[in-house]
Order: sequence, then C-alpha cells, then structure tokens
Amino acid sequence: MQFRVNRKQVSQVLRAVSPFVPRASLYPTYNQILVFANGDALHFYAYDGYSVHAEGCVSGAQIDGGDSGQSKACVNVRTFVDLVDASAAEELVLEFDGNRLGVAAGNGKWELPSARYVDVKFPEFEGLVKGRLPDNFPDLLKMVLYAVAKSDERPTLRNVLFELDEGSMRLTAVDGFRLAQVVVPMELSFSDDKKRYKFMVRHERLSALARQARRFSEPVYMKCGVREVVFETAGYRFALPLEEGRYPDLEPILGPVFEHAKDAPTRVSRQLLCGAVRRGVIAYESDSTPRLCIHARNQSLFGQGLEVSLQAEKMNQFEFVSATVPVEFSVLLNAKYLLAALEACKSDEVRIYFLSSPRNFFFVLDGVDGDSPLHLIMPMAY
Repeated sequence: MQFRVNRKQVSQVLRAVSPFVPRASLYPTYNQILVFANGDALHFYAYDGYSVHAEGCVSGAQIDGGDSGQSKACVNVRTFVDLVDASAAEELVLEFDGNRLGVAAGNGKWELPSARYVDVKFPEFEGLVKGRLPDNFPDLLKMVLYAVAKSDERPTLRNVLFELDEGSMRLTAVDGFRLAQVVVPMELSFSDDKKRYKFMVRHERLSALARQARRFSEPVYMKCGVREVVFETAGYRFALPLEEGRYPDLEPILGPVFEHAKDAPTRVSRQLLCGAVRRGVIAYESDSTPRLCIHARNQSLFGQGLEVSLQAEKMNQFEFVSATVPVEFSVLLNAKYLLAALEACKSDEVRIYFLSSPRNFFFVLDGVDGDSPLHLIMPMAY
C-alpha cells in the first residue's frame, strides 16, 4: 500500500517528534520512529521499545494500490529524518510492505528495514490534574532549567520539580549551589479534594518540549497522570514520564529568603550588570572557577552603585555599575553562576540582595513586582 504525502508536512512532524526518541545506543530498537497509517492519516510516534513519548500526525494522504486499512513500520529515526530533509521533492511516497518501509521522492527511492516492535498506543487517561499552561511556558522553563544539576551523582537534582496548587504552578530547579524558582498563576482542575500535586520531570525532556512549544502559536494543555504527564498543542501530544525520588525540602531555605525579600533590595539594570559580569568571564582564561566580588556602596568615588571586580592571579578587572543601594554589602560569587541567572531573567531591572543570616545567600529577583522569579546563589568563601 502506498501513501502520497507532502514532504514539508512530514518533515515538520518529524522535527517535532524525533527529539523525544531516546538516544540509547546499546539498544537499537529504542532509537526508532513508529509510522502508523490509519485511513488517510499518517501518525508518527517517538518510540522506545516499550511506550510512546510523542505523537504527530499528517492527514489527507492519497492512497494508491489498496484499501484504507492500517499499516505500520518501525524505522531508524536518524536515517528517516535525514532522508526526508535531504530530498528536494514536494511529495513523498511511503510504501508499507511487511518488514520494510519504501520511501520515494522525485527520482530517488529507498528501502528502510522495519525493526520489531510491540504494539503500543499513546497513553490515554483522565488525568489527576488538568489545565492550560501560560502562553510564556517555554520562557518559564528557560528561567529554571539552567540551575538543574549537571552531574548524575545526585539524580534527583537532574529534574525540575512541578508543584501544582489551586490557582498556581511553581517550577523549581536546584543543583546544591544555586536555585531557580518561578511561580505563575494558572487555573487547574483536580480530580480529588487534595488540590495539590507534585511531580518531577527530567530536564532533557523539558528542554525538548520547550524548543517545540516555541514553534507553535497555539496554547499548550497539560494533563497529569500517575506515571506520565501529557502536553498537547497544535495537534501534537508529548508524554513525559515522571521521575521517582524525593526532592529536597526547600522550605527551611526559602523561608528566610522570602522574609528578607520584603526589605529594600539593591536595584540595578540587568543589562549593565550582565555586561560587566560577561566581560569578566570572557577575559578570565583560567580553567578554575572565576571568583567575582561585588561591593554594593552607598557612597564611593564613582557614586552609588556596585563595584564589580574579578579576582585572579594574573588579572584584576574592575567595573562600576550604577545602582540604587539601600544597604551596603560585599559578596564573593561564582561569576558563571551569576551570569547564568542574569541571562535567565527577562526584565530590564533586577533586584539583588545578600542574606547573611541565618545562612549566606545571594539572590536575584527578576523584575520589581512581588511575584518575580527567584534565582538563589551560594556565595564563595573569601
């Protein structure tokens, strides 16, 4: 049976679905795209050998040489994507024939072997929690993903924590030295009376979801189950498995931070401070951690503002950034951590504060309103 479809539509669906195919080289069956023809619709599934993680569909295919039944093939994702993208033809002809998938485009024709697969379906469930995500959901993920742990020594910290309450959603990421958290209003419907739900999702899957969500102008809907959370938008569905484990209790840390956040913080232009820190990081050629010292001064030779200096053996870079400084402080930070936090912010002006009791913390609040995203950094010892 042959199906004639628009090549650009197939390429668009493959680009959306393929990032969710696992890259496990030890198990070749995991690195597959499951192509399912049902009537005049072609469904493409990101498949790991056991379950489906993403689904996209191309409808309106022309059928030649058979009835509009069902056909399936499981082919290597990289080979299939490269083949479709490399073709210049406007139309693709897909032919399902037992253990292979024939692909014809223009004057070229290829045969892709079909791997063995388990007959699976996209996860279907009612959902413990449902809701429409904010339109800036990809930007919200970017605000916290940078703070996820980069090492597998603490696998729980490789995830982003979702906390859903009645009327709000909180995203949190922490790696032991820094923390990023954002809270946004969101209307949610719960299937029980608890009105509270927590779960963790691997950061690589959320990064892929954020990249795809930016491509679509339609809203994103979320549905949470026991084993996975499903995101739906623009005809696509993405099922991300929930991670097991217990996330650290951050209330003892964040409690004093939010209490002191009500005090008068230092206000500074994000662009000016980010530029000063970035120039210091670029000029720092050593492989060791760049140590950035910030002195907030009410009065100095340059006026009121921040004295930003980079401490190194062979260099001592100094810049002054004008700012509103109600309370003076001095702090030593990892320059790369501060730069990542500032780049994750979106506002023109940020609020910074150094908390020295009961524990030392340096935090950055994105914007000037009360519900600003929070970025927390552990200071370094002098």
